Amino acid sequence: MKKLSIVFAACVALAGCLSPPPVPQHVSVSLTPEQITKIQQGVRASMADPASADFGAIYGGRYDANTVGICGYVSGRNRLGGMTGLVPFRGALMGNGPSQTYQNHAIAAGDEVAIATIQVCRRAGIMPGG
Repeated sequence: MKKLSIVFAACVALAGCLSPPPVPQHVSVSLTPEQITKIQQGVRASMADPASADFGAIYGGRYDANTVGICGYVSGRNRLGGMTGLVPFRGALMGNGPSQTYQNHAIAAGDEVAIATIQVCRRAGIMPGG
């Protein structure tokens, strides 16, 4: 029984050392003005005060023929009326051409979410620094 407890404890300890699951790699792409407009409209639609949105850098990475991963930064007024400062967001452009749509996945609403969003974007090769 003691050996089983030791083996179990060793397994639990090693489980904490495992790497995070791999993130699909994207190929960096230049975004067109039309794509940037769609991204900004989609992000604004998710914000408490869409008119206050001020965008920083926006990055794109092609995942497959129909999907471009998007990561970037936006600032705007929160529900209390204060400015957030630049926070990361992520989403995806789906489809191609004029029918392409943007789906917003997250706008970071706290330090932990911001760090996680940046890490996902960097590991995927969308945002520099990965």
